[in-house]
Amino acid sequence: MLSKNNYSQNYINACRAKVEQQIIAYDNLIGMISKNPALEAFEPVFFNNMVLALENYFMHRAVEQKDWNALNEVRLLSNSLLLNDGVLTCDDTLSYKPEKAVLGYPPGAAIKLKKKEFLVLADAFFSQLETKFAA
Repeated sequence: MLSKNNYSQNYINACRAKVEQQIIAYDNLIGMISKNPALEAFEPVFFNNMVLALENYFMHRAVEQKDWNALNEVRLLSNSLLLNDGVLTCDDTLSYKPEKAVLGYPPGAAIKLKKKEFLVLADAFFSQLETKFAA
């Protein structure tokens, strides 16, 4: 598939709504099992997978510029989750600078997102997406 240079605002809004629905489902589940010790182990698994969902919704977007932004960060996190057993591994095509990243994970760190981190990342991702790709 060819890379996409833009997405309709309706599509972006629909994807944002899907993410919000998944967060609501997570919150509802957590509200029912808040005293279960398995919750601590479940949270990073769920939110790491939410990063994969973000990337997948817009996976054919044209490659972002090398200036560091949330779009690059989601791509790098996704690749690391899929290809490097959840360990942040830098990519030669992106100039990763942890100090400019939304989450600031250092290379070699285990990726274990919490809800609060994911919400900040998703907000930055959608904001950057709308700035660079909204039609």
